[in-house]
Amino acid sequence: METKEKVIQYLKEHYNATLATCWENKPHAATVSYVSDDLAIYFASGANSMKVKDMRVNSDVALTIYKDYSDLLETKGLEYVGKAEIVEDPAETQRIIELLIGKFPSHKSVISEQVLAMFPSYKKELGKPEMVIVKVTPNWIRYADAKAGFETLSL
Repeated sequence: METKEKVIQYLKEHYNATLATCWENKPHAATVSYVSDDLAIYFASGANSMKVKDMRVNSDVALTIYKDYSDLLETKGLEYVGKAEIVEDPAETQRIIELLIGKFPSHKSVISEQVLAMFPSYKKELGKPEMVIVKVTPNWIRYADAKAGFETLSL
């Protein structure tokens, strides 16, 4: 299997990533529940969250996606470096919300029109948004496998 295919499959099979941002030379890490489309990662966040504030100043981000392993020889995961941007297009926002509901079915019971109205690109007439969809486009990905070694994608 090609490295890109391994990465795409790994992204589909996992749910949470640790996102690292930086502002004024101070790092910040947060866990995000994500969906992927090809190699892009999307997640929803509060418009005024620390990570979104950081990304508005510095769009360079890093992510790791690993599950817990008690046997180091079983460790597999992704290291991911890219650019973050707020999704502005209403159709793209709706598409990502649908992907989130597909990956996290329990979201359907909590994502109402009221919640959707928090996304500025879902309903343009909103004043100040409370939620945003963030897209992370990679420029470098490392697929780590303790048994097989590292494979890198530079994009």
